[in-house]
Order: sequence, then structure tokens, then C-alpha cells
Amino acid sequence: MSTHTREWLTRKEAASYLISLGYILTPQTLGRLASEGKGPPYKLTLSHITAYSRQELEVWAKANTKEITAADLRKKRAKMESKRRTKGSAPHNTTACVGGALASAAKSSS
Repeated sequence: MSTHTREWLTRKEAASYLISLGYILTPQTLGRLASEGKGPPYKLTLSHITAYSRQELEVWAKANTKEITAADLRKKRAKMESKRRTKGSAPHNTTACVGGALASAAKSSS
């Protein structure tokens, strides 16, 4: 059995490799990031297969990872809760809008 590890990985293999390193990315996410120019460097083979270098994947993942603390999570939760409360308490003017539209339509038809 060969212990040689391939240097270049397909998108699916690259996602699995990143998962094995603790970075959760799907092949679809890698594809989306590639199309946006935000993902790890890759090359297209002659058969149009996207190939990622193991070394470049590691470098990219480390450079694009932020350590999240418990304090960060509390801040994010509080911000989301604040947005939800603001959304829920906002007055809805749908009746006024609909009524206004009906009123102007009624005036124009008279």
C-alpha cells in the first residue's frame, strides 16, 4: 500500500481534506467561493476539473479563519435578538397603504 499523498485534489476531495483539518466547507461552498474569487487558489486541468493544492488549502484556511470567543457569540446573539425585537415592534402600515391606494382609485373612478 502506498503512503504517497496526492498534491492536487478535486473540489470534493478538497472539502473532505479541509473537514479533516477542522474547517467545515462543502464542495458547493468551495465552488461558490471560487466563482466569487474569494476561495482558495485552484487550477483547471486540461479536462476542466478544478484542482486544489493541499498546501494552498491549508494556507488559505488559516488565513481566513477567525477565532470566535464566548464573548463574540454573546455579542452576536444580543445583536440578533435586538434586530428581532425591532422587527417585531415596527408598526405595519399595510392597511393605510391599501386603504390609501383604494381611496385614490375610488377618487379617480368618480
